[in-house]
Amino acid sequence: MAIITISREFGSGGGNIARKLSNDLGYSFLDKDSLGEILTNYGFTRNKIDKYDEKRPPFWDIFTSDREKYLSYMKLAIFEFAREGSGIILGRGASILLRGLSGCLHVRIIAPPEKCREQVKKAYNINDQQAEQLIRTNHHDRAGFYKFFFDCAWDSPLLYDILINTGSFSEERAARIIEEEVRHLDSRENREESLSSLKDRYLGQKISTSLLFEKHLAVNFLSVEVSAGHVILEGSSPAREIIEQCTSECVKIPGVTEVENKIAVVTAYPVSYTPYY
Repeated sequence: MAIITISREFGSGGGNIARKLSNDLGYSFLDKDSLGEILTNYGFTRNKIDKYDEKRPPFWDIFTSDREKYLSYMKLAIFEFAREGSGIILGRGASILLRGLSGCLHVRIIAPPEKCREQVKKAYNINDQQAEQLIRTNHHDRAGFYKFFFDCAWDSPLLYDILINTGSFSEERAARIIEEEVRHLDSRENREESLSSLKDRYLGQKISTSLLFEKHLAVNFLSVEVSAGHVILEGSSPAREIIEQCTSECVKIPGVTEVENKIAVVTAYPVSYTPYY
């Protein structure tokens, strides 16, 4: 088993490389369209998906819970996809969500500005100025998505294992380089370790999503840690009854063997003050 995450500059050919790898290796493929189908099944409208997909949320959405709901279900979909076996994930912050897994290879595809411009001109049948504007907008959106949802720089080399410049390598050669690295990852030990970690991450996200967005339980700063079915819940809630309900809902979820509930009761008190005249 190996999971390949691919981040790409607009016009660099990263999408083509990802699809080629999927066909050549026989790996499942998760991109905007296939992720959108999953999120639609979770109840998201296409308009809402388009609003958040690899974009910084609009200003007023920063103050709503919609962005957190989208992120929670997006993470759930990515973890569920990855735990099914070998696959390729295009963008969507997967290099961050799957960081530290032994069976993952995180790749970034870049290209010189002039190459990106020519690729975009050809793909969209537009002129130089329009292509440059489209590239700037796309890069701004992706950078904003990573900064807002993950608080990191989209183009940070520390997020990736391999950086490939398609100005120096053809898309075919880039795919071969990635395939060679994948062969080193796909060992039995890596498969077992990766599947175990993915199972824990998926279950933790499933619990978090269920408690907050399906049962709508009032828990602040919810943290869910899972290790081999053992669940640790942390955070705060205004009522003991809600905390107890968190435990009872957790044990209903397949894969949970034990729940250690450390959620604290925190009641907000009004602040008294003496007015100045």
